[in-house]
Amino acid sequence: MLELGPAIKTDNIVSDVSRRMFSSLAVYMALIRMLSITYPMNTAVEKWTKPRFIFLSTVTLTAFWALFYWWLVHMTRGNKMLEDTQMMEALFVKLKG
Repeated sequence: MLELGPAIKTDNIVSDVSRRMFSSLAVYMALIRMLSITYPMNTAVEKWTKPRFIFLSTVTLTAFWALFYWWLVHMTRGNKMLEDTQMMEALFVKLKG
């Protein structure tokens, strides 16, 4: 099996995170735009279009995707290490017996 270097793996992770993050930000932006056009006099929609709210929601979405991928990578790495450990134990038992 071909083993990828850490730089290539990191580049793939960054690409995946940014792709999903930007997609969710685009959907969020379209939702805010639709609501502000549909309900132009609504005070809640006016609050959502303020720069502070937009900044905080962007940071929140970015943090969510970063934490999600951090968790996903660590869970995958943990499962991989568990599989490697089980494989090494099975090999040790075969060689011993």
